[in-house]
Amino acid sequence: MTKPARVVPSPKPWQNRLPFAPAMRVPVAEWVILSGQTGRDSDGVIPQGSGMADQAKRAFENIRDLLDAAGSSLESVVKLTYYVTEMSLWQSVADARDSFFPGDKPASTTVEVSRLHDPAALIEIDAIAIATDATTHEVLMSATTGG
Repeated sequence: MTKPARVVPSPKPWQNRLPFAPAMRVPVAEWVILSGQTGRDSDGVIPQGSGMADQAKRAFENIRDLLDAAGSSLESVVKLTYYVTEMSLWQSVADARDSFFPGDKPASTTVEVSRLHDPAALIEIDAIAIATDATTHEVLMSATTGG
């Protein structure tokens, strides 16, 4: 399966060295927009004492699972927004992201916040992706071929 969106290189070389896409070009598509995901486990609990790295990994797992349920995948993510309570721990988030997005990184925004809805949460990530299931593929083909 080919990625349904592509990275748009910046005319400013420094932007192309950043660890995320400066922009993404998306063809006509059906969107999957995820609400913010935290480091909750399968029981809906953020494990006591879990650090930023563990919570980021779990948040990405939750994103992956929701995308799968919605007929999409991590490869189809075009935008991530991170809300972190401690910017100095960003490298652990970047490391977790890199394990889930080994190739091109989606366009991204990171915001440091004083706290999240659940006081145990250190990170929340929302995502925008393109639906890639068969129905969407048929709609896209029809839109691009005029049929």
